[in-house]
Amino acid sequence: MKIGVYHQFGFGSSIKGQEKNFVESVGNNIGDLPIEIRISYYGNYNSHNVKPKKLFNDVNEMTAYLYHKYHRPVLLKTNQRNYEILKKIPHAQFAITGKQHAKNSKFIGLSNANQIYDNGKISEYEMSAFNGNKVKWEEYLKQLKSDDLEKSNAND
Repeated sequence: MKIGVYHQFGFGSSIKGQEKNFVESVGNNIGDLPIEIRISYYGNYNSHNVKPKKLFNDVNEMTAYLYHKYHRPVLLKTNQRNYEILKKIPHAQFAITGKQHAKNSKFIGLSNANQIYDNGKISEYEMSAFNGNKVKWEEYLKQLKSDDLEKSNAND
């Protein structure tokens, strides 16, 4: 099983503070997958009071920071509306939650109803699934490893 890490995006927190918190929390233990940033509204934050331009700029800044620090693509897990706002962020891949998924999305967000274990219980964790077959998955993992090596060698 491939393991990854995620960060819950904070609308009320500074980007520098979130970057610092992420690095202090995970260090270099980022696993094998893209780093995931979950972007979902909470509390008083919603699609009516979060400005699209600010959302784009903040997520773009954090994505760029994580991509350059860890040499790994960043997976943005969000809804279709936010995907439309964020889809031009470089080095980002997307897991789209809800009924509509972007056709070119490498990952999809799974609802709790789609996260049933062998014992019939529903998962309590938010999950993302690769949007492709086994051959595409193996190709994807090889490309991640190749990209990691190229970026590491470029920084030596």
